[in-house]
Amino acid sequence: MISNTPVQPRTQQEETLQGILNQTDLRLAQLERAYQGPQRKESVVVVGTFADLPEPQADMYAWIVDTKNWWGVVGGTWTVNQRPPNQPPDPAVFRVDGVLTTQVGATTITNNDGVTRTITNVRAVVKSPHSGANIIVDVDLNSTTIFSTQANRPSIPDTTDSDTSVPNTTSWPSGQSITLDIDSVGSVVPGSDLVVRVNYTLP
Repeated sequence: MISNTPVQPRTQQEETLQGILNQTDLRLAQLERAYQGPQRKESVVVVGTFADLPEPQADMYAWIVDTKNWWGVVGGTWTVNQRPPNQPPDPAVFRVDGVLTTQVGATTITNNDGVTRTITNVRAVVKSPHSGANIIVDVDLNSTTIFSTQANRPSIPDTTDSDTSVPNTTSWPSGQSITLDIDSVGSVVPGSDLVVRVNYTLP
């Protein structure tokens, strides 16, 4: 049966958000999913630059694409590091493209949330197969491993493509950085294109 009910057109804001979602990263898709459904009192917008922010209003939040951070209206003024209520934090993501080699400090991520993050787990995924030995990664906080029990580091056997581990150190203070170490790669085929996600919660 074909319904005769007309389809409601998207608003201009919905069209703009959808256009940005079609050309940017995963966190914006997560934002759209988090804010669909029942009407919310908060207003969330996605803009390209700080200059694109609308006039501030109460309960308004914005994700700025070029700086990749949240802004919210506090006391009538746009203020950085203000995340919408109930918006789950996106993981800190390390990416190492190409054939893997062992290395220290492959890449760095800093906590710019203004609050302490609590790390829940670390998940490593390799795209291309490896063989001969496990791919083992480590995460350092201020040059010290968060896996003081080294046997618990994410370790991907050559029979699978991923592994998830819970670290010993879970507190990631604001302003401090984590780095990725690749401690082992496949001894016959090293593997390539590694993604390591550090999942965390916010207070």
